[in-house]
Amino acid sequence: MYYKNYKTLVLFFYFILICIVFFLFSNLTDFDFSRSFDTDYLKIKGIELKSLLDSNYILFFVIYIIFYIIYMSLLPIPLPVVIISSVIFNPLAATLISTICISIGSLIFFSLLNLGIMPKFESIKLKNNKIIKKLKKKEFLSILIFRLTGGGGLPFLLQNLVLYYSGVKSKNYFFGTIMGIIPGTFLLSVLGISIFTGIKMILFN
Repeated sequence: MYYKNYKTLVLFFYFILICIVFFLFSNLTDFDFSRSFDTDYLKIKGIELKSLLDSNYILFFVIYIIFYIIYMSLLPIPLPVVIISSVIFNPLAATLISTICISIGSLIFFSLLNLGIMPKFESIKLKNNKIIKKLKKKEFLSILIFRLTGGGGLPFLLQNLVLYYSGVKSKNYFFGTIMGIIPGTFLLSVLGISIFTGIKMILFN
């Protein structure tokens, strides 16, 4: 039941997000989708969109932060939004924004699990694991190292679940996350802007 409600919540969020983005983009830029593959037209619309965002920067920034946190609360997969942030802002600003939004969103995800809104796997009982018990003696440091090492290669969503089922304190979870993801977030931001620059050179040069 929880899993079904969770999927519905995520799908509803994405549906609303896509509708809002489509409406704003098509109306504010007067975009002609029949010219979607016209590079000259795309370049002109890109300049118009940038000018529009620059003139409404504060509003755009606030809306972006809210959606970023909601996204990370419902589906903690940071890679796409970190890359998008590096393109919209710059790698350093994107690192700061992403670190804060990912950490807050992950904490909300953690809280939603506690409230029973997110799907749970009752058969998972990491709290009683001998290794987990040893790590919990230095809980904050363990979480920090876990995040710094990218959870040993685990996807971010699974990292959150491992920490949750380990029974860590929310305070240590939050501060261990916000400090531990900075290096990885910076690398992803640099990678994101590099990929975007490469694509832009191929398309418009």
